Amino acid sequence: MANHIVDASWCAGPGNRLRWRRQHDDGHANRRRASVSPTPAPTVEGVSDLAHAVVEIIAVDSSGNPVWSGSGTLISADGLILTNGHVIDNRKNEYETLQIALTVVTDEPPDVKYTAEVQTVDYAIDLAVIKITKTIGDNAVHDTFPFVKVGDSDKVNIGDDLQILGYPGIGGETITFTRGSVTGFTSEHSVGNRAWIKTDATIAGGNSGGLAISNASELIGVPSTVGSGAQGNTVDCRFLEDTNGDGTIDSKDTCVPVGGFINGIRPVNLAKDLIADAQSGTSYVSPYQQNNGAQATPVGGTFDTSNISFKNITFSFDVTSNATC
Repeated sequence: MANHIVDASWCAGPGNRLRWRRQHDDGHANRRRASVSPTPAPTVEGVSDLAHAVVEIIAVDSSGNPVWSGSGTLISADGLILTNGHVIDNRKNEYETLQIALTVVTDEPPDVKYTAEVQTVDYAIDLAVIKITKTIGDNAVHDTFPFVKVGDSDKVNIGDDLQILGYPGIGGETITFTRGSVTGFTSEHSVGNRAWIKTDATIAGGNSGGLAISNASELIGVPSTVGSGAQGNTVDCRFLEDTNGDGTIDSKDTCVPVGGFINGIRPVNLAKDLIADAQSGTSYVSPYQQNNGAQATPVGGTFDTSNISFKNITFSFDVTSNATC
């Protein structure tokens, strides 16, 4: 298909993605710690430099229309990008192409230059690695990209400073910088005690998949949830700005956390096997499980049932011998 660059407004969508308005309306998993070795190249350190390594990811349909957008971080000179699984989730065939926009100057919207393909994804922990593969003109990519060094999220402690970069879709189309501190950690049965890093730094829709860095300018996590309380509900996130440009401030706009909120960041150590397998071309298999005990869904969205067998099946009283399933 021909790739198109489209300039228009966005509105809030599921999973903290920014959805295109025209479309819209407790144990620990045994875990190997892969050694991640990014392609050698100068890394970036200052905030303005870091902005050049944070990309906007735009899902585009077969007609060239954007469907939603999110953020991602370049982690290698050859174009590997770490982001959220829901930003690139195409299990319902909602988009055809992932476009990648880079910030050239921080006071202007990012420039759409490339397309990318999914390399590895784990929907159980909502993390994915994609790679820039072609230019918008469908040509091979020979560029060397600025990238952020992958840090060690196990070294992060409560009270540590955090800095967030991404494209939240609030206050314009340019990249946005916020800061805060680590306020604690949240556990998950299949992940362990550091399933989430909690922070008081502002994270808004569209920031999902972006960059969370330490004072050492190392990537320590992926902003993933906005204003999440203990039960996963949005806390004190209000509609204060006409983010989709329809002239009305309502629930179709992106909400803005305004205080009393705790946001969630996925620790980067959970992504290290995803990164290593993307670098090596190895097929990734998730060690994590969904809350209902089911294995995380592969990229294609299907399961191999060829080796599954059932024993001691109990049927409901109204099932007859003619029933089918």
